[in-house]
Amino acid sequence: PGKRTYVNRIGFSGNMATADDVLRREMRQLESAPASSLQIEQSKVRLERLGYFETVEVDTVEVAGTEDQVDVNYDVLEQNFGAVSFQVGTGGGGNFFLSSSLQAQNFLGTGRTLGVGVNRSRFQQGLNFRYVDPYFTPDGVSRGFNLFAQEIDSPFNVSNFNTSSYGGTLSFSYPLSEIQLLGFDLGYTHTELSAGVGSVQEIVSSPILFDGINNFVITPLNANPFNGPVADSVLGNVGDLRAEQLRANTDPGFVDKFGDTFDNFTFTANWFENTLNRGQMATAGSYHSVALEVTLPGSDLEYARLNYNAQIYWPLTQSQEWVVSFKANIGYGIGYGDTGELPFFNNFFAGGLIQGGGQLRGFEENSLGPRSTPGARYLTDRGISLQRDENGELIRFEDGSAQIQNSIGYSTTPLVDSLGNQVIDAEGNPEVALAIQNFFLDEDFDSFGGNILTTASLELLFPLPFIPNKNQVRSAFFIDAGNVFSSTCSDRQKLLQNCTDFDLGEMRYSAGVSVTYLSPFGPLTFYLAQPFGQDGDDTKQFDFTVGQGF
Repeated sequence: PGKRTYVNRIGFSGNMATADDVLRREMRQLESAPASSLQIEQSKVRLERLGYFETVEVDTVEVAGTEDQVDVNYDVLEQNFGAVSFQVGTGGGGNFFLSSSLQAQNFLGTGRTLGVGVNRSRFQQGLNFRYVDPYFTPDGVSRGFNLFAQEIDSPFNVSNFNTSSYGGTLSFSYPLSEIQLLGFDLGYTHTELSAGVGSVQEIVSSPILFDGINNFVITPLNANPFNGPVADSVLGNVGDLRAEQLRANTDPGFVDKFGDTFDNFTFTANWFENTLNRGQMATAGSYHSVALEVTLPGSDLEYARLNYNAQIYWPLTQSQEWVVSFKANIGYGIGYGDTGELPFFNNFFAGGLIQGGGQLRGFEENSLGPRSTPGARYLTDRGISLQRDENGELIRFEDGSAQIQNSIGYSTTPLVDSLGNQVIDAEGNPEVALAIQNFFLDEDFDSFGGNILTTASLELLFPLPFIPNKNQVRSAFFIDAGNVFSSTCSDRQKLLQNCTDFDLGEMRYSAGVSVTYLSPFGPLTFYLAQPFGQDGDDTKQFDFTVGQGF
């Protein structure tokens, strides 16, 4: 056998901002140990996966005056790892949004992640703080925490509701192998819902009878003698009406069933496998993650969510400039115990460039999947009865007209059967139903989301000409497919055909071209797409975002 060679020294160059120990702890080749080409290469791959460096090169040099020692030198070229970012884009019928955050994945060169986000836009305002130490212990156990407070008022294309929440998460992860991690999160969230006037039926069932108003008009009054004999109205009591006359929604909304304030404690188990060749703009390898979130005893709601995410890259050329990639995101959520459904504010959404969600280019943000049902209210009339004196006699003006008292009752409309014919009671009198008004539901704010998510993307990565730094720019032809579904569609949603369980026939598709550039503010992404949807889908052929890559 040949003479064994030992590593004398491992050196690093090019890391102007990153501390040497951040690189050194990724080394699988150790100093004073036998040199292993496999461990030297494995150390190089681990540096590339950090996402801090644009390129990593390694060289071995014989130590002068020795025959069995070498120095191993790693030369890195640092890239932006998110010191400052902002996110900007379009959505919801062309509306414009902007959010900002300060986040460093390699804070002060320590390898720790520190993030402070401030979001303020038409639909959201909030503050969050995030910290992660990937080497809380020397053997690679990470620890992190996240604190947040936010108020969300109907994000783009989402049904009208408001949530105020605050909470935090404590996270740990443990390395199972060179490529696998197992993580655990403990979280607490306080949530307050404010549905407001005109809330959709899935959140608050409507119409609802008003407190203190018990009468409805059967026959209206006539206070003017010039319009015929003066006569008081004929009133009825709403307690005597049948269900078809009340015209109420028999499906209770989420708030009707569970209330509007919740304190939930969650436990999340995460499994990751990462063989990507780079932390950003990967061209080979794969990434898989599975997350299971469940609420703990003592929570106001009981639910679970399972999510699987995959990225796979197959290089077609040795230079890895031509690559086929596949991405998938699958989610499923359920309610259990006393909570028979996934809380609607934890629903999955799809459409647009949703970071970490159901990405489906060519469609508006959050616009796909089950849609909500407009809310309604009962119509009322003021002045439904004539004024009477203490003897029960009508009080009249000098011209003979009668005074009208300031009373309120429900307006009515003729009750008709399924054929449109007026319904007549046993005494031959026409029956009435309470009159209702449906609230206008903007097409840009009618998505309700669902508990089933399926999205996938197939891309062909190709090099752009005249671009000297291929690691900073990515161009791709893509085909996207997917949708959001619900296994708990309400009877009204089914009747209106705006909610379906999982159905391959309801999948949406798009094809196009995209370009991503790693700018100093984070990834800048543009795309042109041709969506293949159905009538009523909210589509768009162009969009861009800045800063979604952290």
